[in-house]
Amino acid sequence: MGTEHTRRHVREGWQPRLIDRNSYDQWQAKGGTSMRERARAVIEDILAEEPQSVLSPDVEKQITAIADKAVADQTG
Repeated sequence: MGTEHTRRHVREGWQPRLIDRNSYDQWQAKGGTSMRERARAVIEDILAEEPQSVLSPDVEKQITAIADKAVADQTG
């Protein structure tokens, strides 16, 4: 609560994705997974998705051209 940003956003209801806040019995009924197991599942979901580019096609072309030129300059 020490910053204005925190005070503005504290009530937005963000919940960590890996922490299980259920009771012990509820946690066991849902499979009793460890945080490591839950993290592994999230990682596997992310890796299973098709990669998405955050760059525009034009920027990707420019970067590719720069990299290709650097490789060509190194290989002579």
